[in-house]
Amino acid sequence: MLYDSNFLGNLLTLQDAYGIEAIELFAWHAWILWFYKNAWVHNKREIPVHVIAFQAQAKWNDFRLPNLPPTPIQAAQPQSWSCPHFQFFKLNTDASLMVIGNKMGLGGVVRDYRGKVMVAFSYSHHLNYSAEVTEVMVVHKGIQIARDNGLHPLIVESDASNVVSLIDNRSYSMADIGIITHEIQNMLSSMLGSATSYSPTSCNKVAHVLAKWVVSNTGDFVLFEDFPRWLLCHCEEDLTCCAF
Repeated sequence: MLYDSNFLGNLLTLQDAYGIEAIELFAWHAWILWFYKNAWVHNKREIPVHVIAFQAQAKWNDFRLPNLPPTPIQAAQPQSWSCPHFQFFKLNTDASLMVIGNKMGLGGVVRDYRGKVMVAFSYSHHLNYSAEVTEVMVVHKGIQIARDNGLHPLIVESDASNVVSLIDNRSYSMADIGIITHEIQNMLSSMLGSATSYSPTSCNKVAHVLAKWVVSNTGDFVLFEDFPRWLLCHCEEDLTCCAF
């Protein structure tokens, strides 16, 4: 029942009793009535009530459909590494932290569309940064190596979803992570067709092994050939699941 003489109060009463849809439909009826009132004043043209009701309902439906929240589609997460598209390269990176030894290991691998290893790298540092900054640093290192050696267009895969979001966000911060992220964005922009993508840990095993390995083998390693057998074995495991 409309007990408030205030128009807004009446609308709120309607909303409480019947929901927001009733307010929207009421608004379209009011607009149609106003439109046809002018038509009647100027042209003396009468419009049947059922026509007004039908047109108000149609207008409301036209308004409502594009504004309905999208139905979320749960995309199936890949469970293993996949080859990039023809003539693309894919970079996978990972960081490994060893709190006891106060060290961090950074590792990455670039492969072509056939799954062939183009370059593998790993290096270790003292643990001076957060896990998030460390993940950004290894992505930066991998993109730099790929760019300098003409390995692009490049798909960058990381199992650190927050890092992928930071890179894709295009925002800029003066914090350490913001400066590195900005440099990553600039490098990717200079390599047409390049992009970042999140992948679960199960798709990132080779980079994870490289990051773990260098924690126990201090130094910086960048390999373009003569890859160790244990690394090639892990890459071959990925290829068994890779559809060409």
